[in-house]
Amino acid sequence: MLQRQQIAALVPHTGAMCLLDGVRAWQQDGIECVSNSHGERGNPLRVDGQLPCVALVEYAAQAAAVHAGLCGTDLHGGAAAFVGAVKSLQLHRAQVPADCVQLAVHAHCVLQSAAGAIYEFEVLGDGLCLATGRLVLAAPAA
Repeated sequence: MLQRQQIAALVPHTGAMCLLDGVRAWQQDGIECVSNSHGERGNPLRVDGQLPCVALVEYAAQAAAVHAGLCGTDLHGGAAAFVGAVKSLQLHRAQVPADCVQLAVHAHCVLQSAAGAIYEFEVLGDGLCLATGRLVLAAPAA
């Protein structure tokens, strides 16, 4: 299992904005990551002591970035891609439940090219589905 330090080398964020704690499993077409950062007081995405479920989009984007890095996919010409669009977003709660112990972040790559990638994602909190959707990752303009 990859740990936080290895993940940090694959995402464009540092410090507390590196939200994932580990990679449980990955294959050429997808990845499953885990995180406990949703409960940390220093999490910069928390609002009034709780993590809104809309913030789980960033967890999914980081899982996609880790997946692309592990697969050796050069989607971005060496530069970090950005989230160009979020589609079909469904939030099943307003906030991550306060008693949630661990998040599981699943990202499945459905399309990739030099211009970017499309990932379907699902974020579970202790097995409960909190968010699903699709991310369109876009490469920066040359």
